[in-house]
Amino acid sequence: MDVEYEDMNNSSNKISQAENQNLKEEIERVNKELESAKVMISELEVQHKTLSLKLNEQIEGKPKKSLLSELEKSEQMTLFYTGLNSFELFLGIFNSLLPALVDDKRFKISLQEQFLMTLMKLRFNLSTTDLGYRFFVKKNLEKRGALLAMPAFKGTRLQLEGDEYTILRGPIKIRDLFTDPHDETFIDKVVTVCCCLLNAMTSVVPPT
Repeated sequence: MDVEYEDMNNSSNKISQAENQNLKEEIERVNKELESAKVMISELEVQHKTLSLKLNEQIEGKPKKSLLSELEKSEQMTLFYTGLNSFELFLGIFNSLLPALVDDKRFKISLQEQFLMTLMKLRFNLSTTDLGYRFFVKKNLEKRGALLAMPAFKGTRLQLEGDEYTILRGPIKIRDLFTDPHDETFIDKVVTVCCCLLNAMTSVVPPT
């Protein structure tokens, strides 16, 4: 009986030793795989950083699409962004205003793009910050200034009270009341452009 128990005990010890050896070998194998995985992850991180840098360089070096060039291809976009029926009409109005425009070299965008920004501001009452992002103008556009509520245009043409140009009912900054070298204020120019645009709409003034 004692001999049989001793044999069973020895057999159990041998099994335990074999299991321990297998576990040790498995742990060594897993550790090697873990080290290989760490090396692979490190290499992939380097590749990711390299590809990210190349992608950023390509994006920054790639010329950005101009909204103006997109409008030139689509009358639908021209109508949406400017309220004008065609890009030819946009150019016609711009060319008629060109003699009175001053090309300031401090601006990064062209006079045509500045004119487009003006029309978009009139049509959608966009902020200068919004327009700066749209036209990729990297400049601090936030300025502090007092606001003056514009009076309602009562007693004038009803078209000026329409929803097309919400800027006419919004506040303006005090500095926009200062006159330029031509003795004109910014708000006078806004009203003039709105009137010109309304007169160019066939729904207001039918073509002759």
